[in-house]
Amino acid sequence: MRHTTAFIFLLVLALVKPPVSAADEVALVVGGGKIFLHTPPVFVDGSVYAPLAALDAVGAKCETDSKHKRDGQKVKITSAGGKKFSCRARLVGDELMLPIRDIAPELGAVADWDEVSRILSLRARIESIAFDGSELRVTTSYPVTYADSWWNAKLILDLHGVQMPARQSDLPIENSTAIAIRTGSHDNGETGRIVLDLPKAVEHKVKSARKTSKIAVSISGLRPADLAGVIPEGRVADEKAPPVGQPPQAETKPPVIELPPVSVTDIGCRKHGRRAEVRVSMSGPAKYLTSMTRQPDRFVVDIANAVLAREFDDMPVGHELLQGIRVGQFAEKAVRIVMDLTRIAAPDVEWDEASGSLVISLRLPKNAGGSLADKIVVIDPGHGGKDPGAGGCDGQWQEKNSNLAIALCLQKALSDMGVCALMTRKTDVRLGSTKTEDLNSRAAFARRHSADLFVSIHGNSVSGPRSPSGIETYYHGREASSMALAYCVHSEVITVADLPDLKVKSDFRLYQTGLGILRRVVSCGIPAMLIELGFVKHPVDLAKLKDPNFQQEVAEAVVRGLRTYVEGNSSSLRQSGNPESPPSEPITDAESAVEPPAETHDAPKQTDKPATEPQKPTSTTGPHRPGEAYK
Repeated sequence: MRHTTAFIFLLVLALVKPPVSAADEVALVVGGGKIFLHTPPVFVDGSVYAPLAALDAVGAKCETDSKHKRDGQKVKITSAGGKKFSCRARLVGDELMLPIRDIAPELGAVADWDEVSRILSLRARIESIAFDGSELRVTTSYPVTYADSWWNAKLILDLHGVQMPARQSDLPIENSTAIAIRTGSHDNGETGRIVLDLPKAVEHKVKSARKTSKIAVSISGLRPADLAGVIPEGRVADEKAPPVGQPPQAETKPPVIELPPVSVTDIGCRKHGRRAEVRVSMSGPAKYLTSMTRQPDRFVVDIANAVLAREFDDMPVGHELLQGIRVGQFAEKAVRIVMDLTRIAAPDVEWDEASGSLVISLRLPKNAGGSLADKIVVIDPGHGGKDPGAGGCDGQWQEKNSNLAIALCLQKALSDMGVCALMTRKTDVRLGSTKTEDLNSRAAFARRHSADLFVSIHGNSVSGPRSPSGIETYYHGREASSMALAYCVHSEVITVADLPDLKVKSDFRLYQTGLGILRRVVSCGIPAMLIELGFVKHPVDLAKLKDPNFQQEVAEAVVRGLRTYVEGNSSSLRQSGNPESPPSEPITDAESAVEPPAETHDAPKQTDKPATEPQKPTSTTGPHRPGEAYK
């Protein structure tokens, strides 16, 4: 009997799939931008799996053969084009997921997987392009958004999230006129462009919806001579336009063109007082990824499509912020640079065209140093009054209640330490008659009281029947000090919350100009962060948010995070009392799992400035976020 029991136990262990870690999470791009799903896509066993909700982004529908989730469950799928097929789902945690990259062709999508950035891009196919002289028609494999513009007698259509072949001859184009149609792509291949080279300025009118698989634009004002290719005086013929009636060339598959990798030739460090500057000399610009880890404190830069020109020894630095630098070829065409820090630092990264170097500047975060007791901290409980925030899954709880309760605990904990802790609201009130007034009032409060740090407290929520669970923290854009603040607080909170870690993120992932409250406060020169302390529509998260013990534990964790930011004394290295650097270890693939890349950057650009106009989030099925009022 004992042997039978042991055998059954081992058999169960063999059948149970290992849990997917947060490090396996990947990003999914559809329609030219990242989409937010209630459960992030993951990379498992060489495939990218995404929740069933991802099908909505490509216009597909699905139904399951059972009300109870199970691994290997059959899912019936109908693509936007009407194609029906079945797929076996994988149970990841408590979520059914589909091998989205594998079934992309059935969905009418072209899948492009970037191993370094861990991003899967799905792009629609062009099914047909037709022009009869009065109407331009474009059909895609599933609905896409597009923009039309007019420039120098050219009608330009930009199709978002559409794959364009390398050669135009690979496209199904029907053109019954002599007017040239040209195609291409931009935005790193995420936008397909169609240009109609008209002989003169004419009227055009978009006849189709702004998201559709059947785009139609009417053209009026063309004469028969225009359609026949008679070139007006002063206009030069397009030599690339094929003669009328020319038979199509034999179609061949376009070659795969890969850019040669850049070479990392040298790495050095300069000390400028309290600032350390790391320079990475390269043969040319390249995309790079940045991330930060805590305990131990590290800042990591991954350079895509890059190789080391030679072996680099570990470089001890001995700066007050930077212990040393390690460099390795952690993937075939990706170079990783790890900066081991003595404490959390504010990192700025930019490409220096003059010297051909990626410059990484590490400095003490703004308003850090000294004692937390000497600082002014403004605590911002989100929402209030007539703005309840998100509603709880019990139909009664309102987000504003837990925001205020946790904020009050935080104020008391900070005040007990001697910190000047101020609150934007202490009661259930709204701070303005409109969302804009409310946001302006909160930022003005922080500026008026000369705040050193700003912490906004929120609960999270998503639209839809199933809510995710977990904690995530946002900082504004690429503001280095706010990033450091967010990592400090988040890393402490996640240790006591007993909820999934949804990571630290830039608010540029939500909106083109970031979150309204963070954008306003950072513009006042104050490091700011916004933490989402659970999903109010998830029963486990909501129970915690209503629990006074949880509220107190989270508040105390936030205090520890703020103290880490200011005093820099909460890393595992300092807690152990060991002043020495950790032993140097080679950079391996395993180390890439410490933290997924935080942000993607194009090296040739200097530090990006946010756009002046706000942009809606990339997915209407995404989270409630900081109340959607905080856009």
